[in-house]
Amino acid sequence: MLLESSALIQYRLGIAAVRAFYEEFVPVLQVRWVTADLHSAALKMVSAAVQRDFSLVDATNIELLRRLGLHTIFAFDHHYPDRGLIQLP
Repeated sequence: MLLESSALIQYRLGIAAVRAFYEEFVPVLQVRWVTADLHSAALKMVSAAVQRDFSLVDATNIELLRRLGLHTIFAFDHHYPDRGLIQLP
């Protein structure tokens, strides 16, 4: 999510906003880094998907939530409810 968030912030607001994101917001997050095993499971999910717009980032988020036993995500993509997650907003 950090990678996708950074790219979106940079595209919409510029590099100064990315710096502010990493300096002010990221320190309060609990970051879970992608392991080789998590990446492999997410890649398998993407390979099995039929939607063209279902990304490796989406699959990684879903797999990580499953591993953590979580069922709710704050996101704007439509893929999450289709895979049994509660999506906010």
